Amino acid sequence: MLKYIKFKFIFLLSLLFITNSIFAKNNDKPETLMWEISSQNGGKVFLLGSIHLADSTIYPLNPKIEKAFEQSDALVLEILIDKISPFDVMNYLTYKDDKTLESELEPELYLKISEKFEKNNIPKLVYNKFKPWFALMYLQSDQFKDMGMIASEGIDMYFLHKARNLNKEVLEIESIQSQMQVLDELGEYTGDYLKYMLEENEQQNNSINDLITAWKNGDDKKIEEFTNQGSDKKEFAQVMEKLNYKRNEKMLVKIEDYLKSFKTYFVVVGAAHLVGKRGIIDLITNKNTYTIKRY
Repeated sequence: MLKYIKFKFIFLLSLLFITNSIFAKNNDKPETLMWEISSQNGGKVFLLGSIHLADSTIYPLNPKIEKAFEQSDALVLEILIDKISPFDVMNYLTYKDDKTLESELEPELYLKISEKFEKNNIPKLVYNKFKPWFALMYLQSDQFKDMGMIASEGIDMYFLHKARNLNKEVLEIESIQSQMQVLDELGEYTGDYLKYMLEENEQQNNSINDLITAWKNGDDKKIEEFTNQGSDKKEFAQVMEKLNYKRNEKMLVKIEDYLKSFKTYFVVVGAAHLVGKRGIIDLITNKNTYTIKRY
């Protein structure tokens, strides 16, 4: 089974002192999804919203982003992608008991998903042991690949390669175990919202192109719109709580630890973690403790 998923798991990795917060006055429209956060003791974090899967059209990056990376002592990613073996995630992605994809989904939804796997020549013996959310993400990754959107072109991998070549320190703000645990917990939601996500997957070509454009333009409002798609659907709030908001809070704890040091960190997390209410930028702004500058 490994040969069918060993190239897929990257996609899953793939989805952040003064008395008042001071925003640098800048009359220019922000160009990027990058913020600079500084503490009174000299600690600094450049926080960049990432697209985990992309194509070559996203490059070259804005020079301000490149300069921030060069100035940083360490790169921080969600997880260290190049240090993970597929064996580390197998237990989270597939059923090890009598459960199957077929037994856990409504017949109509299972039929839709199974038809897609069969069309891609993935045998039932393989896909029927996938947990529902991994099955969906597997299908999504195939569609992204058909559109030319791959992990190796994503912002995370771009900076990881640069950091490794420069022997720059590389850290992770989460862990593979914590990310896979989130996916495992999403197994509770196999009804209407999963069905909605599958339907959206069938119509995502234009949305992905719009997302890439929004990222290039530093359009945080558009990114927020993408993040909140399906907010009128049942289970959306519970899914977002696990997939985004709780993780944002944990990432913020790590970011504040970085700000206590005298180093400069370049932190790259999925753009959805930064924007909107309860996004990392909103959370850190509400603390009224740091100097925050948008680029």
